[in-house]
Amino acid sequence: MRPRAAVFAFHDVVPASRLADVPPAHRPYALDPREFRAHLLAAADSPRRAVAVSRVPGELGGGFFSLTFDDGAASDYEYAFPALVELGLRATFFVVPTRIDRPGQVTWAQVREMLAAGMEIGSHSMTHPFLDALDEQAVRREFGDSKRLLEDRLGAPVHAASLPHGWERPALAPLLAELGYRVFCTSRVGWGGRQPAARSGARLVPRADAAGLRGIRIPPGPRRAAVRAGLCPRPRDARARHVQLARQLRLDGQRAAAAVSGSGRRMNDRHPSNLPRLGAWAAKRMLHYSGLLALARHARSRVRALVLRYHALTDGPSDVLYAAPGVCLPVEAFRLQMAFVRRAYTVVPLDELVAAVARGGKLPPRALAITFDDGYADNHRLAFPVLQGLGFPATLYVTTGALDGGPPLWMSAVRALVRGAPGRELSVAGLPALALGTVTERDGAARILTRALVPLAPADRAERLARAAEAAGVDLERRLAGVMLTWAEVRELARAGWTIGAHTVTHLNVALASPAEAEAEIVASRDAIAAAVGAPALHFAYPNTGGVHRYFGPDTAALLRRLGFRSAVVSRAGALRPGADLFTLPRLGIGPRLAPVGELAAALERQRLAA
Repeated sequence: MRPRAAVFAFHDVVPASRLADVPPAHRPYALDPREFRAHLLAAADSPRRAVAVSRVPGELGGGFFSLTFDDGAASDYEYAFPALVELGLRATFFVVPTRIDRPGQVTWAQVREMLAAGMEIGSHSMTHPFLDALDEQAVRREFGDSKRLLEDRLGAPVHAASLPHGWERPALAPLLAELGYRVFCTSRVGWGGRQPAARSGARLVPRADAAGLRGIRIPPGPRRAAVRAGLCPRPRDARARHVQLARQLRLDGQRAAAAVSGSGRRMNDRHPSNLPRLGAWAAKRMLHYSGLLALARHARSRVRALVLRYHALTDGPSDVLYAAPGVCLPVEAFRLQMAFVRRAYTVVPLDELVAAVARGGKLPPRALAITFDDGYADNHRLAFPVLQGLGFPATLYVTTGALDGGPPLWMSAVRALVRGAPGRELSVAGLPALALGTVTERDGAARILTRALVPLAPADRAERLARAAEAAGVDLERRLAGVMLTWAEVRELARAGWTIGAHTVTHLNVALASPAEAEAEIVASRDAIAAAVGAPALHFAYPNTGGVHRYFGPDTAALLRRLGFRSAVVSRAGALRPGADLFTLPRLGIGPRLAPVGELAAALERQRLAA
């Protein structure tokens, strides 16, 4: 059987009371928001994956589907986009750039926000003409000019096109391929699949034969087209929305079994020891998708605030050498989280939040601040474009000694050493030998070694690691080259509105160090930041490597006050309240466990309502 793909074409998503605002030709395809949400629940219930339509050529043969939206109606942003973000689904929005910013259409700011959240933006031509009435040069102008305009305004490539009115014309595939498109969508009902080039192609892939891509229009009526396309079983009756949601939760629970177990192995969800965890996970998803968390968000909206703590972002799910898996998050998950935050909270600069807490009065409504620790280069490469696209400020706490090609962060050096050491054993001076084996065993050895090295003085720790690396034949500087920010990148972030805070010079545990050593590291990092960015460093994050040692206390807080800092943040979860201690401000750490938007939403509200 040849591989097939389901590609759905949506138009307007509007309540029945606003159907008169929809163009008459589009009304047969308009969906009520409740019906649209039922479609999405059916899609999320499917074992197939949602991918951007431009990925269809590479995804054929795998189980997937694509959701597409034509014309760029304002309802795309008002109704469709929030529902997609909430369910963690990607989609492709085909817009007519000359109509953007007009009444009833999306705005450029909204399109940029959808792009930053991980949605794909495609071209629907420049003026939405009937293609059969145009000559070849006019078609080139319609799709070439629209592609260039979208790419100029959005700063991102455009790989997909949708034909206005769904009409095809001869020799369109090679023409669009020449303009740089990978795929284009028609409105003919059917399945997408690999087809001979002689049958023409609605799918364009450079250096590959053309093949077909078919769009399936979805008429009103929950799940009807999803059933026809095989995305979900035919319902025995008209099941209510909460039943569809329950089915989604069961399927997602099976998919998440390995993640819930924490062992990397698929666990039996019927085992009694796993039921409480699966039940709690399902309850959080139910609260999020049912809208109850959205209602809870309005409680204490001006008397509690939240701070998120990120470390490293990755291009995909694979581990990186320089940071432990527990503090890494794929950038696609980060995009979805930030899109959710954009809808649910008010992102404010840390300076503003600290000032509001210090005043002791009301906080900004649903206030939330975003922070990053350590100073990894991926903060600039991956996080910065996402936050910039949404207009979000952030705070970056940098370990100044490791920036600009300085000595690697010692925690990163530990991981690089343990991962790269040959043989079955690693020796570090003054410590028991560490057994090495599989990747999992080496990660465990890295955690043990990291915790053992925390109390040591920086010079002693660096010397022991250098000797062990030399004996093992591991070049730490080469393996970790380029993983930290440069000062030029830090300055760019500061100019863009980021707050730059101190995180010591060597990631020193200031509570375990001598008072003189702690003060020297804090002062040196503070002064290095001021010299590099031209602004004082007024905020501090206590380094907390390993998570098992004391890392802050009254003495360190007093030292920071004396040195002119305004606040300090810790690594424990909680919510900020007016009048809280400015030198033990809590933050919620974000890692793989909280990657799904539903998990993040539940964790945020739990902290805010419990405080």
